[in-house]
Amino acid sequence: PLAAASHIALAARPVPARETVEISFDLPAGADVQLTIHDVAGREVARLIDSVLGPGKQAARWVRADARPGVYFARLSVNGQPAGSLPIVRVE
Repeated sequence: PLAAASHIALAARPVPARETVEISFDLPAGADVQLTIHDVAGREVARLIDSVLGPGKQAARWVRADARPGVYFARLSVNGQPAGSLPIVRVE
């Protein structure tokens, strides 16, 4: 299994984001994964993944038709431990 202290790099495209952004990452081993989106105040605004995933390249799309322009953060947790974070800039 994946070590709790592992850091996993997240990537987003397009940058900056408009209506939809794809967030991807490589999972080195199967694990229980949560990928969430938070606003600058730390409030969770979307949960994109909340399940057990196998190893390999993973991706999820955030469709934010109702999200205001600004900075958001994608946060990845693996087996209940923080594993990565990525700022996402949303523009009109």
